[in-house]
Amino acid sequence: MNTDMKDKIKFCTAIGILLIIIIIVLMIVLQYQVEGEKNMPYQLSKITIISTAEGEQNKEENTNVESGKTTEEQTTTDENVENVEDKNTNNAEGTESADNVENNNDNENNETSTEENHKWNLKIDQSNDIYFFIDKNSDSDDDILESLTIANVKVIKAPQKGIIRTYMPNSNDGRTFIYDDSYLVEDKLEYKGAKSSNTKTLEIGSKGGSAVIRISNSDIGKFVSDEDTEVKHDGTLITKIGATEKEISFKVSFDLILQINKIKYKATITLNLPEAGLSEAGTTTKEITDGFVFKRIR
Repeated sequence: MNTDMKDKIKFCTAIGILLIIIIIVLMIVLQYQVEGEKNMPYQLSKITIISTAEGEQNKEENTNVESGKTTEEQTTTDENVENVEDKNTNNAEGTESADNVENNNDNENNETSTEENHKWNLKIDQSNDIYFFIDKNSDSDDDILESLTIANVKVIKAPQKGIIRTYMPNSNDGRTFIYDDSYLVEDKLEYKGAKSSNTKTLEIGSKGGSAVIRISNSDIGKFVSDEDTEVKHDGTLITKIGATEKEISFKVSFDLILQINKIKYKATITLNLPEAGLSEAGTTTKEITDGFVFKRIR
C-alpha cells in the first residue's frame, strides 16, 4: 500500500514538473511572438514617411502641353532626414509658369479635343516616400548587414479614388522617384549591403544605413484649369481636384526583411497613408520609432 502511494506521488510529481515545463515553454514562445528578437546586431531605429502630391501631364488627353513638373528637382539624401525633408519640400513647393505651357500649345499643331487647349491638364498622384533607418546594435566588427528587403506589399484597405502602386528609386540622375512603369516594384525591392547607402544603386551601408521606397496613390483625379497662373505641386492639389483626404486614404502592409550574418529577420509593417492634414499642409512628415517586431525566418 505504501509502495503504491509512493508511486502515485512520484507520478503526480513528474506530471506536475512536466506541466510547469510546458507552461514555461509556452510563455517563452508567446513572449517571442509578441516581442520578437531583443538583441539583433542591427535594428530598425525609425521609419520616416514624407507625403505630398504632384501633377503629371495627362498624356492620354493632352499631348501638346509640356509635362506638368516642378522646375526644382527632388534630390534627397539618405543619411540625414532633415535634408530629405528639405529636398522633398522644395520639390513639393515647386511651381510652373502657365504662360510657358500656353506658348508651347501655340507652337504645336492644334488638336480637335477641347481639353488640349487648357493651360493645365494634369493627372494628380499622391506620393508617400518611406525611409528606413538601420542602426548598429552591437560592438562586434564582425556583424554585417547583408541586405534589406521590402516584400509582400498588400493593400489592406483600398482608397475610394486612385490606384496603389509601389516604386523603387530612379537609377538615373535627377529626381529620386519618377512615375515610370520600369520602376514599379512587382514582387520585392532588395538593397544589398555595401560600403555606404546609395538609392540609385539600391545599396545600404553594411554597418548601418538607410533605404527608401515609394507607395503612391496614382491618378486620384485630374486638374484642368485655364484660370490658374501657376500650380503648386503639393497636397493642396487634393482640394483643387475636389477630392477629400478620406477618399484617397488607404492602408497597406509589407514585410521588412534584414539579413544579418546570414540570418534573416522579418517584421510586418502596417501603415495608414497619407498622414491627416495633407490637403492643408501640402507636405506631411511622420516618424515611427517603435512597435517593430522582428522574428527569425529561414
